[in-house]
Amino acid sequence: MNHIIGALWCGLLLLLPVGIEASRPVGIGGPTAGETLQYTVRYRGLLSVFLPVEIATATLSLQSAAETVDDEQLRRATLVVTTEPFPRMESLYSLRFSYDSWFDPALKYTTVVDMRKQTSDSRHELLWFNRSQGVVHSYRKVPQTGSSAPVLPGFLRQVSRLQPEEKFRERAVLQLTGSDVLDRLAMLYALRQRTLEAGEIVELAVSNGKDLLGYRVAVEAREPVVFDGNRIAALRLSFTPRFTSGGGRDYLVRVWLSDDERRLPLRFHSSRFGGAIELNLERAVDAAG
Repeated sequence: MNHIIGALWCGLLLLLPVGIEASRPVGIGGPTAGETLQYTVRYRGLLSVFLPVEIATATLSLQSAAETVDDEQLRRATLVVTTEPFPRMESLYSLRFSYDSWFDPALKYTTVVDMRKQTSDSRHELLWFNRSQGVVHSYRKVPQTGSSAPVLPGFLRQVSRLQPEEKFRERAVLQLTGSDVLDRLAMLYALRQRTLEAGEIVELAVSNGKDLLGYRVAVEAREPVVFDGNRIAALRLSFTPRFTSGGGRDYLVRVWLSDDERRLPLRFHSSRFGGAIELNLERAVDAAG
């Protein structure tokens, strides 16, 4: 089961991506405000006798309007993953995962990330990209005991809708690689606004509050993808992470973006641990529909 989990995280946490140079021409409409994208997650590998098995659903959504965070106007994107629709997977490994990212509307930097994972146990983490100090603060929720825990900045409690009794402990304070650094989910939206060409290489700075430094994104080729019964023109991108320890830890994630002004993420694919995880877009809905 750990093989599936490892492959799942390689694919899904890539979803969770860095700055666009202000001088670069855009010319792409990118994601629509209020957009919701629904995916089916499939595993194929040793544990499924190399047959594709549906194991989860994933939903990507972009808030319709900006909201105020620490006196800034920010956009929020959300990734939600659940195994609930698949009883066999639920019996093996029940997963509820949510990831919220608040970032600059111009997609230059992230301010807050809220990550929640529920399996046999639960984990809740917060990231605060403190641009004035050039650092990222990492917090983790601690048990409800009588022990004291450092007080979170007030705006973190407000934006993450935390209860007063919830306690968090700061785990790390790491130097940012620049003033404009985004998280992994925001990277995806930033790339969707770029003018991308086959053969192009994009180097992006990104932090996960731990050891991730960035991604090397290669626009490998134009390659059609079947969506909603139609062949859609798409660009195939490969994402190779860079870590403080060096290297990319021998895994690669590919994403197919529709080759039009919306740049819809049509497919995600990641291979590792003798298996592959693939997310295929099933439905795209805008705020009006």
